[in-house]
Amino acid sequence: MSHTTQNDLISALAATVYDQIRDAIQDAPFFGWQVDETTDISCRAQLSVIVCYVDSAGKIQERFIGFFDVLGGRDVQSVFEILNENMQGYNFKDKLVAQTYDGAAVMASDLNGLQAKVKAIAPSAMFVHCYAHRLNLVLSQGAKCLPECRIFFASLSGFATFFSKSTKRTSFLESAGCSRLPRNAPTRWNFTSRIVSTVANNYDGLLQTFENIIADKTMDDDTLECAKGFVRKLEDFEFVFMLYTYEQIFSETDVVFDIVQQREMDVLYCKNRIESLLAFVKEKRSEGAFKAIYAKTADLTSDPRDEPMSPSDPIAGSPSAIQKAV
Repeated sequence: MSHTTQNDLISALAATVYDQIRDAIQDAPFFGWQVDETTDISCRAQLSVIVCYVDSAGKIQERFIGFFDVLGGRDVQSVFEILNENMQGYNFKDKLVAQTYDGAAVMASDLNGLQAKVKAIAPSAMFVHCYAHRLNLVLSQGAKCLPECRIFFASLSGFATFFSKSTKRTSFLESAGCSRLPRNAPTRWNFTSRIVSTVANNYDGLLQTFENIIADKTMDDDTLECAKGFVRKLEDFEFVFMLYTYEQIFSETDVVFDIVQQREMDVLYCKNRIESLLAFVKEKRSEGAFKAIYAKTADLTSDPRDEPMSPSDPIAGSPSAIQKAV
């Protein structure tokens, strides 16, 4: 029952697992690693390391090495020294053939980044940008180019924040038969797509929820004011138009996200799915695709733009804010 004995047992088990992973990598002709920064529940910065190698049976194996404390510094030199110290037992200078990071300058820079320092002592270590993260960057940076899109996603994340602050608010959401809204994560675009999908699929229920909150006499002033603001958003033509436009886009990008993050992937199949995604986006840039979304939005809102589109229409005209984003 002693906590000291329990910790000793855990440490012994960890050492055994590390030894087995090290022996397996020693038997493998080469391996690659994936490194990223993360934080634990107490917001302590850590470096997570995963290795990937081919075993004697020809199967791809993926192993988690551990979390390494980087509170002492998160600059390039500090991160490099942590990796160099903790990965010496894996003979990475001779066997490392691939290093994968995100697009941060500290990691990816070919001049003074981590990948450059690792390559200096492990010449075969080719740097590969995380495929899923690149798709994440294309979507997030593309949306940030336009003020209308930035405002849309900022407003959208407010829906989840509103309900997460009170169980009473959540009960109104559940009583209307709506799904719970996922929390927004700035570094994970697929979480943003989940919010878009949830709001779009529960559009009528969310409107009813906010109206019920406004009608409830026990609600505080702050809740009432926020609820009125969300009703105005859900009745705003531009907001709803963007909502259903991005819902269609994310229905395709989410599939590609899942494909490029699989442990075992067919490169040719991934290439074909990415090309299909590009073709889908080009198709959605056409005026015909926007007319269908325009008509659906006009049916849901009381915006004066619910009349037939004309070339002078600020949204129907070419190019529109949404067409630029797509």
